[in-house]
Order: sequence, then C-alpha cells, then structure tokens
Amino acid sequence: MSHQTYGRPRMTADLKVAGLEVGERRAGWLMKANGIRLIRTRRHKVTTDSRHTLSFADKLQDCNFQAAAPNQNWAGDISAIWTNEGWLYLTVAIDLFSRRVIGELPRAFWRQKVRRGRVDL
Repeated sequence: MSHQTYGRPRMTADLKVAGLEVGERRAGWLMKANGIRLIRTRRHKVTTDSRHTLSFADKLQDCNFQAAAPNQNWAGDISAIWTNEGWLYLTVAIDLFSRRVIGELPRAFWRQKVRRGRVDL
C-alpha cells in the first residue's frame, strides 16, 4: 500500500521489475509528463515524554464520577486541534452531576498562563 507516495526511485524500481529498463531521470520525466506527483506524508511525531521521574497526581476522585449535587465534582480535559493557523488547545470542564460543560478555554499556546482557581474557564 503506497498511499500515493511513489517517488522517482520507487517508480524506477517498479518499472524495472515490470521489465522496462529506465533510469531515475527518465522515470521522473515520464512522471512529470503524465502529471504523476509525489504526495508527501508526515511522520508521526511523539510528543509524550514518559522517561521522567516526576510523580503522578493523586487520584482525588478514586474513579468515582458520580456526584450527589451540582458543583461538587468537576472533570476536565485538554485537546490539541490542528487548524490552518496552527495548533489550538481547547480546555473543557464539565460538572459531573449534570454532565454539562461549565466552561471552555481555547488557547493558541499550550503553556499560556491561566489564573489558578478560575471558575469561568
């Protein structure tokens, strides 16, 4: 499966396997003349650093996501979203009783300062 990533060297090798004797320049010229272009794919970039000695945060909820009343337990998450202008980081908090979003905070920078204890995310 090529995912349309055939370049000049790969095309030359396949043409030679098919019995045609062509060089890389000739294969490149034929590709260009027929409108065949290489579509480059991005490699997966690992962004998580698991090799550290930092401790994990305490499990304050003990995996109990049931709340008896509103505004007792909240949960949140951060998602990275690729846009045409670059990465957008979206922080969302929900109330575990009503399961409704109580606030969201889009940011262009991951480490942008957010005031601690801020309720109106």
